[in-house]
Amino acid sequence: MHCTTKKITIALGAILFVAIIAVSPSLAMMGGGSQGSSSGMIGSMNDMMNGQTFKDMMGGQQTTTPPAPTTEQSSETPALVETANHAETLASNHIARNPNIKTGTVMERDDDFMVEILTKDDSVVDHLIVEKSSGTIRSMH
Repeated sequence: MHCTTKKITIALGAILFVAIIAVSPSLAMMGGGSQGSSSGMIGSMNDMMNGQTFKDMMGGQQTTTPPAPTTEQSSETPALVETANHAETLASNHIARNPNIKTGTVMERDDDFMVEILTKDDSVVDHLIVEKSSGTIRSMH
């Protein structure tokens, strides 16, 4: 019996050893578990917050991403919208991907045009505002 207990102890020790070896890289990546550590993934994030830039992280390579658009204005939108017909065309192009809606009445206001958006049965579902000065299109609702 003594031999069986010894084998079980050795087997459990081996399993524990393998588990420690398997977990060690994850602990190192997460900063090693010590509070003062600045290595590993957590340490790297701390370094970024302390002045290291994305450029530094990429080995000095400059990488840029274009800024996200802040309005619904597309790059094809002209800077100046002077007529109701032009505003209707822009609004129609803006909703072109949805075959269930269409443009309706266009109303000129001081700084913009208000274009009705209708369903196939002519029910008003929205109004698009087309800014005269910039061509920016936004929903009224």
